[in-house]
Amino acid sequence: MRDRLDQQNLTGEQTNAEVTTGHFPGSHRPMRWPPLEALIEFGTGGVSTQVIVDYVNGVTLPVVASYVRAHALISQSRKDGDIYGTSAAYYLAAHAGPGFSAHRAQRTVFVGKVDDNSESEAFDVPKFGKVAFISGRRTHHGDGNHTPVIAAGWIRFFQSADGTGPVGDFFVSSYMSRVEVPNAGLYFSCYNQSGHEMNLAVVFELGL
Repeated sequence: MRDRLDQQNLTGEQTNAEVTTGHFPGSHRPMRWPPLEALIEFGTGGVSTQVIVDYVNGVTLPVVASYVRAHALISQSRKDGDIYGTSAAYYLAAHAGPGFSAHRAQRTVFVGKVDDNSESEAFDVPKFGKVAFISGRRTHHGDGNHTPVIAAGWIRFFQSADGTGPVGDFFVSSYMSRVEVPNAGLYFSCYNQSGHEMNLAVVFELGL
């Protein structure tokens, strides 16, 4: 039997259904699950492709390849404090086998806080990104919940990383709008017209 290298021998793992009350050990805060991602590398012969996908309670995606590798990642926002999780050891697994998948993988890009009637910086469209929709939550100060507000505004696509060379502006809202990424739209920004400062994210369906 081939030795299994680079494997951690963790025991006593718990799922979100098992972590329901109390604070995380060694912390005065409850468990906060971070956004988990996977870097999937696949290819044939000497040619390989890499794509990052969301781990949304597991993800299934089809690839045509002679080999496949999976690496676990944790999402990091480009703006401090917008998205983070409890510092801990996380157990992720990947399985490969023959067959077909009817599911579509996705990738979430966390844009960060955007003031009302303001625009975010430009972000790169994820590899294989085909369809985009917006997600957001109203920012608030202090503890406690807040009244939800519909995230509404524009996803703008550009040819250049500095937000120049526009190729399409699409009005979107978090309850009904999905847009196809236009040709040459390799970067995007979000323009907030929700009436409130919002923490925004754009979810891309991947064409895999």
